[in-house]
Amino acid sequence: MTALLLQRVLVASLGTIAIHLPLVPVGQAGEGIANPDLLFCLLAACVLRRPEAVPLSLVLVLGLLADFILGRAPGPGALGLVLATEHLRRRSPGSFLAEWLRAALLFAAILAGIAALLALTLAPLPGSAVLARYWLATALAYPLVAAALRFALDTPRPGVPR
Repeated sequence: MTALLLQRVLVASLGTIAIHLPLVPVGQAGEGIANPDLLFCLLAACVLRRPEAVPLSLVLVLGLLADFILGRAPGPGALGLVLATEHLRRRSPGSFLAEWLRAALLFAAILAGIAALLALTLAPLPGSAVLARYWLATALAYPLVAAALRFALDTPRPGVPR
C-alpha cells in the first residue's frame, strides 16, 4: 500500500513538472520549435507500465491543471488525456514500436478532437502547421520519456524482463 502511494505521488510530481516545463524560457534558440506534451508522454508511458499507479482521478486532475496553467481551453485537453490513457490501460502489451505508434495516433486523435470542439464553439483554432509541429514534437519525445521511465525509474513494459 505504501509503495503504491509513493508511486502515485511520484507520478503526480513528475506530471506537475511536465506541465511547468513548457513555461521555462529557452531563449531565441527555441523559436519555432514546438514544445512536446510531456504530460501526455509521461502518463501514456506510465499507464502502460504501472497502470495501478495512474488512477483516472489523477489523470483528470493533472489534465485540468495543465489546461489552466498553460492557458488552454479548460476541459477538452483533460478529456482527451483521460480517454487516451483509459484506451491504453485496456490494451495488451506489444512491441515498443506498436506502443509508440499507438501513442502517436492517440495524441493526433486528441488534437483533432480539441480542434473539432473549438470549431463547434467558434473559438479561434491554431494553424495546422502549429498542430503538426506539436504532434511531431510529442511523438518524437515519447520514446525518450519511455526510456527515462525504463532506465531511471526501473519501470519496464509488461512482459519485458527487468
